[in-house]
Amino acid sequence: MSDESGPGDLAQCDSPERHESSTEAGPPAWHDEAARAALLSSRENEVFWLLGSGRSNRAIAAQLQITERTVKAHVARIMAKLGVESRLQAGLVSYAYQIASQESCMRQAIGRRCSCTYSADRVGSAVS
Repeated sequence: MSDESGPGDLAQCDSPERHESSTEAGPPAWHDEAARAALLSSRENEVFWLLGSGRSNRAIAAQLQITERTVKAHVARIMAKLGVESRLQAGLVSYAYQIASQESCMRQAIGRRCSCTYSADRVGSAVS
């Protein structure tokens, strides 16, 4: 058997079984992990937000006025609480969480200015 793909392999990729499994295994949306952000302490939350901004451990340490070793400890606890395997994954979860938070704030702001009853009622009940 050869490791190279041939024309027959393309037909296999287009089979319904393969197509369904490929759509299910798309890129992670990080919803479950982002929901676990509520488990973070206030300091871990600060580190979490800075991770999502792409900051290095050294930059986080300088901004929060703590040692790099303390940042590494916070990152390790964040990873454990989120259930991710790497610092990169924690950063991606943070980034996704920040985008979701911004979208939520934008929807609320738009809903307050909207004159339609449905949006105003939904936003009012969500804020209360």
